[in-house]
Amino acid sequence: MMQVEFERLVGREVTGEQYKLIEELYMQSSLSKQDFAKSMKKVVKSLPRPRCSRTYTTFFMLLAK
Repeated sequence: MMQVEFERLVGREVTGEQYKLIEELYMQSSLSKQDFAKSMKKVVKSLPRPRCSRTYTTFFMLLAK
């Protein structure tokens, strides 16, 4: 599962570092992507939010070109 796919399923962005840990858990589980994301929603909501959203960063990277 890709990070953006996970974020779409849980409804929130996570940092790359957070996703690495989440991905390790996912790879060790036997759940489908949807079931895993559903089971992780409460955990993800308790994590600190990324300082800058990816959308915001991408927007300013495009402006700089």
